[in-house]
Amino acid sequence: MILRRRFGSKASDVFVATRFLLTRTHDRSDNQAWFTLDAVSDASDTWRKRRRITSMADPTVPRGLGTYLARAGGVPFEDRTTKGGRAGDFAALRAQLEKSGPLGRFAVRFLMHAQRGKRN
Repeated sequence: MILRRRFGSKASDVFVATRFLLTRTHDRSDNQAWFTLDAVSDASDTWRKRRRITSMADPTVPRGLGTYLARAGGVPFEDRTTKGGRAGDFAALRAQLEKSGPLGRFAVRFLMHAQRGKRN
């Protein structure tokens, strides 16, 4: 999937999506869940490598649109809103923090303690 800009007779590729990603965030003001569909350009998964397609409080439309665009464009679609998807996010974050040094390892211990507290 390519975002292409045209100016006159010239066209240039601005963004090339290699996958689509559905994520869930919470609004700080009222704790409302928001579901965001992004096009992602590479595996590094930083916010600079993303283009937002849509964001809604109901996951039905972003999930359906992501599934359709992935099938039509022949690129993968990753749904991180499910319990399994969030567990994968947490595991990736944990691994990244553990590699970052003493402060990162402290943050991992803090997150693990907070996660155990949520379960009880």
